[in-house]
Amino acid sequence: MPRRKSKRRIVRMPVGDPKPGLTHEDMALVKKSLQSTIEDSTKDVYRKHFSYFKDWCLPRDVDPMEAYAEHVQVYLSQMFWIQRLSISSVQCAASAIKKTWLWGDPDAPDDERKPRTSDCDWEAVLDLVGGLRKGRPHRPAQATGLTWARFQAVLEKAWEPMEGESARKAARRAAFDIALIAVKKDLLTRREASSELAWGNIAFKKSAEGEIFGAVTIPLGKTDRDGRPQMGYLCIDTLAYLQRMAELCGRDIRDPEEKVFGIGGRQISNRIKAACKHAGLKGSFSGHSPRVGTAQDLKAMGATLLEVMQSGGWSSPKVAARYTEGEALVDGTIARYHRMLAEGRFAALNG
Repeated sequence: MPRRKSKRRIVRMPVGDPKPGLTHEDMALVKKSLQSTIEDSTKDVYRKHFSYFKDWCLPRDVDPMEAYAEHVQVYLSQMFWIQRLSISSVQCAASAIKKTWLWGDPDAPDDERKPRTSDCDWEAVLDLVGGLRKGRPHRPAQATGLTWARFQAVLEKAWEPMEGESARKAARRAAFDIALIAVKKDLLTRREASSELAWGNIAFKKSAEGEIFGAVTIPLGKTDRDGRPQMGYLCIDTLAYLQRMAELCGRDIRDPEEKVFGIGGRQISNRIKAACKHAGLKGSFSGHSPRVGTAQDLKAMGATLLEVMQSGGWSSPKVAARYTEGEALVDGTIARYHRMLAEGRFAALNG
């Protein structure tokens, strides 16, 4: 039976005039609601990318708010083939252009900021991005997982002073880094959620068996589309690391509004990279490494893909599986096949 072809989906930008029964004020509320789904840091990145697109359009006498799909296609192609930028940068630029068309030019005055007023076959832009990705296939860069075993190496070396550090400064730095990594490993948080975590998000609890733990309301991140915070668990060791960090670094844990770490996403990555380097670990470590490492640990201990997804807040099994695929191979079909061969059970199954 011939495969049924899916209907081509045309994604168009909204037109200037509201639909019947709606006013411009109504649509302004919708725009405001949609904008709140994007983190401020992401908006800044989009604004920067759209300014580059605007600089490209102006010498060609093209209004960046009225450009056609062909203009966007050429711009993205030049980014990839001439500027040699990554496919991630190309995708981000495409998202920036689309979102700016939806929200209005950020450089325009508020009362003149309107969405684009002409249609655009955005599906053609998506086809081009997909073609670039397939034309130069490569694995997305993945941070080296900061697993439990690697975290033990960080714990052993963290208290040793780095070059030029006093003993007091080394103690503060070590306490901060250990608490940061431990929290990110327990909660599997992304950088922006770790940056926004406040003491008020952490509630100290005691289980029926007398176990002390931390129940954490994780701040919303850029991928939390439903707007519902996820709950996380901090073990007693992590709570102890936090207590020591607060004492050495002068943090007021009684202030619910005070940020636990008080640094941005890039600083988080730099701290984790430096801690891993100081511990003598080899690999491509980043602010994502504790999250990846715990996902790998969970898979190694026998957790299902669904359990890993729930722990890390992944909505797509594809992403969670990519982080744990190395650990999953040992339980895969081919691995089980070879174990059956080694045990002599395959011949018995085939008579």
